[in-house]
Amino acid sequence: EAIANLRRISFFAVLSLASASPFQVGHDFKEEVNEAIANLRRISFFAVLSLASASPFQVGHDFKEEVNEAIANLRRILDEERQPRFPADVPHSYEDKYLLAELATSAAAASVVQLLLMMDTSPLPAVSRGLLGFSSCVSCSFLRTEEKEVQVGQAQVQETETMLGTWRSTQRSKTKVQEHFWNWTSQWRLFLVNSTLASGHKGSQLKSLGDVTEAPTASGCQDAELDISWLLRLRHRGAAFLVNRSRQSCRTPRRNEEVQEAVSFFQRLTVFARRAVELLRGDGSSDWAAELEDARKASVQMFKPILALFALENNASGRPVLSADVDTVLDAYQKSLDDKLHTIERSESGGLARLVLLLTEMESLSLQMMSAVDALEGMLYQQLTSALGKSIHSSDFGEYMDFHGRMILGDTYAPAPFVYAVRRHQHHPEGTLSIEAKVGAGGSEAPLRSFALHLPEGRPMRVGLSSATSVTLTGEHYLHAAIFHRFAKERPQELQLHARARQLSSFVLMVGKIAAPDRFEPTAALIIQNKDDLAIPLLLETVPTPKEFIDSIQSLSPEQQRFAKAWRKMQLSSSLFAVCVVQIKPLLEKVLNLPEFSLTKEIQLTQDLIELFVKYQVPPDLMSYDGGGARNKAGEVLAGEKLDQVKSHVAKLWDTISQSRKKQLQEKQEEAKMRNMQSCGAEECPRSDADRGEWPMFSYSMEAAEMKGDVYSAAPQTKKAARSVAREAAVESVRLTAARAPSPAPKPPDAGRRLKVETGRDAPPKEPATAPAFPRMEGSEEGGMDYTQLPHLLDANYLKFDTEAKLRPTTIKLGPLWTKQEQPGFLGALEKRQLDAGAQRTETQQAFDLLDALSRSGAMTLDQTSLHVVLAATHCFDETVIDTAVKQNDNPIEKLERSMLIVASTIHRKAPSLLLRPPEVERIRSLSPALFEPSAQKKLF
Repeated sequence: EAIANLRRISFFAVLSLASASPFQVGHDFKEEVNEAIANLRRISFFAVLSLASASPFQVGHDFKEEVNEAIANLRRILDEERQPRFPADVPHSYEDKYLLAELATSAAAASVVQLLLMMDTSPLPAVSRGLLGFSSCVSCSFLRTEEKEVQVGQAQVQETETMLGTWRSTQRSKTKVQEHFWNWTSQWRLFLVNSTLASGHKGSQLKSLGDVTEAPTASGCQDAELDISWLLRLRHRGAAFLVNRSRQSCRTPRRNEEVQEAVSFFQRLTVFARRAVELLRGDGSSDWAAELEDARKASVQMFKPILALFALENNASGRPVLSADVDTVLDAYQKSLDDKLHTIERSESGGLARLVLLLTEMESLSLQMMSAVDALEGMLYQQLTSALGKSIHSSDFGEYMDFHGRMILGDTYAPAPFVYAVRRHQHHPEGTLSIEAKVGAGGSEAPLRSFALHLPEGRPMRVGLSSATSVTLTGEHYLHAAIFHRFAKERPQELQLHARARQLSSFVLMVGKIAAPDRFEPTAALIIQNKDDLAIPLLLETVPTPKEFIDSIQSLSPEQQRFAKAWRKMQLSSSLFAVCVVQIKPLLEKVLNLPEFSLTKEIQLTQDLIELFVKYQVPPDLMSYDGGGARNKAGEVLAGEKLDQVKSHVAKLWDTISQSRKKQLQEKQEEAKMRNMQSCGAEECPRSDADRGEWPMFSYSMEAAEMKGDVYSAAPQTKKAARSVAREAAVESVRLTAARAPSPAPKPPDAGRRLKVETGRDAPPKEPATAPAFPRMEGSEEGGMDYTQLPHLLDANYLKFDTEAKLRPTTIKLGPLWTKQEQPGFLGALEKRQLDAGAQRTETQQAFDLLDALSRSGAMTLDQTSLHVVLAATHCFDETVIDTAVKQNDNPIEKLERSMLIVASTIHRKAPSLLLRPPEVERIRSLSPALFEPSAQKKLF
């Protein structure tokens, strides 16, 4: 009844949270309600246990002491040579824990039947269903009214002086009050089915002052009911309580249907007994308090049969459980109960005290039984923790599975760290690309491990840079599949995508998803260069398992089912997360018609080209090599000639940009001069430098850092000169000459110097790129893989081989706020900044502008790219790591092994026996035989 009230309180408590969140009907609401109900169940149950003032038995750290005390009492009635002890102190088997649970439940049920029989001498009804009820009715009726004088306030003493001495007199104030007398009557009845087990009544006289209408409040009739069908069925069968160990739902001695049903009954019996005693205590009869307290104390001193049987002993029979001593223990309990009843029945309220004692004993027996079976689970926790050396958490389990995956799978198929160098063949890396996961309590980062499949030449992918431009990517592909695990609804694992560039290196990073067999849709792109370190948080979102999806839509209409299936198809397709790396230097060489590797050491030229493409939107045709130049004996143009021509084009472009800047500066100076003249008048304005015979001489720095900066520096210096046309022409000539003076960045080196390398002479030989001979998938083209089919193939395999429906497809999305660490100059300090949505759009547009130039707006293919396609799945456990092993009796390692094989076989398209190391095949075949059946091989891939 208390739990039912708390259920209602919980439900309306959730509904009342209108100020914090709007009311929504959904799985979140149901989850909150169920969680609240579960918490309040525990609160209700343990609130009963915590009533130490009224409850004789407490569950807590002193449980072992209570058991040892009961065992000490048991030893007095057993043979002297027998030495039963607490179960954890005696070597025993796992089966002995089942026997202890059965013995405790059987003894508790038999003891409760004993109590019911002691309330009424008639036998229990031979039925399989019935109610145990208790009713209490309290009434109050008026008897009479009496009037009497009562003193009001304190007595006053007065002293009077006379010739004979001092006289003292005391004056008291009195008033008349009316006392009303009431007849207070209480009746109670304990009944089983239709027969009365115990009944009684008690009357007393109450007195009140004041108005006669203010009568003492009587509670009326209240009752409590308990369904004891479980107890009647057990007694009707006439057999001892047994746990069906072969049933699939049987997990542990504590977690099985039979014990759960018994615990549920004894929980309700505890609440019923507590309610009945509270009704008897709350009937207003304060003169019964002493007798009721005596009954409670008598229960505390009673022999505890369930705790006495919760013991094991070393004996020659090999059966340490005290099954043969049940009758002896119950007889001892009966004798102890008779002695206490004989003592309290001699009191004035003997009948009432007897009933209180029997009800209190029902509560005590129930608590003993529940404590015993809970202690078995506690022993499992303690033994498992002692064997492991510590309490295992999710992060510890993840570290072990990384190690375990390398131990059971072959080197080729074991999960590998997601860390890849961005490099050209036989050259130093330009940078690295990695996905890192936070591990441990300290939040340290480690590379994510995933199953990886490498395709040296993947299918060409189309990328839309704008509504009018799309480019084609060619190069190597990597297919990754990551398996995450999550225990007890913990938060998803925190991931970050890192892209790091080395000094004087650069590449373009694009992130997005695979939208079609030949289409990559980037959602963001960035240019990574010169010690940049980009960190993008990745968010994991799980999708319902295929079994959950099918179960949810089976009762929907055909239209609703089609809608749900279409939406799930979109969810699965969006789980194809993709990252693409585009190397800049090879594409610069290609678009400018330069020999391969000719820009490897041209650092400043590479930086200038990137800036001209991105900042000034200069077409590549204005800088590319367009023929001509010195040739060698074979008639081939020297590589240095091509490079010098490109440098010359770049220098001219910088000259043009410089002239534009100077003109813009002069226009601004003229505008400032005109504004000054308009404000002060021509006659009153001070003379300018030219009027004073002074000419401004600008020292233009042609260093790349000043030419390319946002602020063009011009430091004025004055010199006296003649105000003549010749002088003005000379100054202009000097200025133009200085602007075109050779510099390390824009101007090519000495024209007489030529590179001695002919086209391709020093280029290292390229290895032939041959695509692996994969079996063709439905809808795939020769030499390529259709990635869009993989989520649906994995989903089908989850449904067929994940029998427990714990493996969930998982989507990977980009976090909202990114972090980028940059170095402003070659020698500058590293700076860190946050990239919000606006900064991300700016970075993406700059990267797209560069790719547009490198591909001549889609006319050329972007080759030598690396595309990483990432799929993810999450194995969700309902409990923590230790609870999964103890409560569910499951080995989480074996569960995750099966999930790993399902995913790895699908990705690599190989039978599980070919992925495993030979010594592990038979072991895993015995645990997951469905994966190794011949018919399963076709289903997997």
